[in-house]
Amino acid sequence: MLSLVEQAGGEVTLLDTGNLRVATPEPLPSAVVAGLRCHKAAVVRLLGSRLKEAAAPKSATSQNRNAHGVVESALVRPRKPRADHDEDSLVAILKGRAIALYSDLVQQTLWLVADEEDVNRLAERRGVVYTAPEIREILKIKDPQIVAEIHRWKEIHNATIRSVEKPKS
Repeated sequence: MLSLVEQAGGEVTLLDTGNLRVATPEPLPSAVVAGLRCHKAAVVRLLGSRLKEAAAPKSATSQNRNAHGVVESALVRPRKPRADHDEDSLVAILKGRAIALYSDLVQQTLWLVADEEDVNRLAERRGVVYTAPEIREILKIKDPQIVAEIHRWKEIHNATIRSVEKPKS
């Protein structure tokens, strides 16, 4: 079942809650979804073993053959900061990926993606997904409690963040 999702260009992720998150460019046939539900325990075991494999040091050759080389490469060979940092570098890093980030501050999993196209592929509520432009805006705020309050409003209203500006004095 997992290979069918991956062949369709999708990804299956194990959430902190124990649920599976399936993200695909196109809707999956109902038989595949039913199979994932029916064989959830086996899928969870397989995902767990893949995570253990990704955490183990590997040679560069085996990284290239690994189906999850993106995650493994990020762990083994982190990107070097670019001297010519530009506005699109965060988008380039995130494009085609969805990063699940558990926030202790808001006590839930948030998703980081490149842009609205990736938001649509993820099929999560918009209120818990942050695009690269939203991340840039939210990083302007230094007070964690204000960030948490903004997130609460974003989630309640299933909203996006357009800009963060200081109040005029």
